[in-house]
Amino acid sequence: MEEQRVPEQLTSVPSCCIWCGAAGPDIVFDRSHVIPSSCGNEDLVLPPPIVCQKCNSSFTKLERTFADEPGFNFKATLLGIESGRGHRSFTHDRYGFGPVLSSIAARPNKHITATIEERQFGTDELEYVATLVIDDVQVDVPSVRLQTTPRWCRLYSRAIHKILFEWYAYLYYVRGRVDGLAPTDSAFDALRAFVRNGYPQQLNRPVARRFVGLSDAMDLLILPAPELVLGLDLMGTRYACALTGELEAVARLVLAVAESGPERTVLIHESFEVFDKGPYTISGVWKPLMDA
Repeated sequence: MEEQRVPEQLTSVPSCCIWCGAAGPDIVFDRSHVIPSSCGNEDLVLPPPIVCQKCNSSFTKLERTFADEPGFNFKATLLGIESGRGHRSFTHDRYGFGPVLSSIAARPNKHITATIEERQFGTDELEYVATLVIDDVQVDVPSVRLQTTPRWCRLYSRAIHKILFEWYAYLYYVRGRVDGLAPTDSAFDALRAFVRNGYPQQLNRPVARRFVGLSDAMDLLILPAPELVLGLDLMGTRYACALTGELEAVARLVLAVAESGPERTVLIHESFEVFDKGPYTISGVWKPLMDA
């Protein structure tokens, strides 16, 4: 088998796949998109030899769950995100206003105001109610319902943990911004088992999600705690979870993140809990992110 070369941009090289620990000359490594390619990401990629091909190909369902979540979906469509595969329009648009925004792209200085509100029905259903106004003209936007069953919450949590762990690995191996635990450290074993196989089957690792703005900025937040609590700002939404630590301590920490601050926050644990702080509003002169 042809020897796999180590990309020059890596600041350090893992001894094995960060997910399954596979190593050796017969293991085929792959390019792993930290954010799904279908969500517009072609730059934030883990090059070989960090994630093996087998592990990378096993995350398709998790990536689809992340892209289909109506909160992310709403902002990605507003930002004019294109699929990384062939620069097609955002293929997960659940609200149907992508074509409307595309039609005004050639006409600059259009002012938009958009809102989205998550209305909770019982413990396992949400309705996302969105509005869109373009230069004082109301655009019809359908509401979207989501069944937040325990199974869905687990898939969504696994998707966020996958993204945040690979974001951590990217900062460690590619950017050299992290001096802490190597992604291959055994401290991440519980997280690996959860993301890859959904273990333990009856327990979920919590995630906090907060809308903080509308931008393409990405940044890292690490809270000072014995557990490694990582936050990622993506398209103005902050996702936070603990990559290490026992579940009980992790749950307390992520809950504290969810309860802090004035912004609208959601806690995904065994259910989908909305900390009701009013609808989320976006207002400004519209320009698709891909053209910015």
